[in-house]
Order: sequence, then C-alpha cells, then structure tokens
Amino acid sequence: MLEGHLGAWIDKNVDRNEREIDAAINLAKRNSNAIGVVVGQRDGLPRRAKKVDDLIGLVKRVKKSVQRPG
Repeated sequence: MLEGHLGAWIDKNVDRNEREIDAAINLAKRNSNAIGVVVGQRDGLPRRAKKVDDLIGLVKRVKKSVQRPG
C-alpha cells in the first residue's frame, strides 16, 4: 500500500476552507496510509490568502483531529 500526504487548499474563501479542512480530516481518519496532512500551500502566504495566525489555527485544528506523527 502506498503512503502519502493529504492536502487542504486554503484561500480567502472561509466556506471553501472549512470544506477542505473537514474533507482532509475525514480522509485522514478513514485512510491509514495517509501519513500526514498539509494545510495550506507555500504560495498562499505571499498572496495573503490567509493570515498567519489563522493558518496556525487551522493547522492546530487538523493536528488535534488527526492522530499522525509530527
């Protein structure tokens, strides 16, 4: 079985962000081969898609919901 990371795309749309986060959490919980969840993307911060503090909050939410190392 292949292992990999799930990703949640984060932008300025709060509703879409909630759907992305919820989907990533649910997928990670259902798939043991998901070894981690990536929240946001490296090109999002320069475009100010989300404030850093908001992004940190999303990361903490995912980390609390998904039991993976890291």
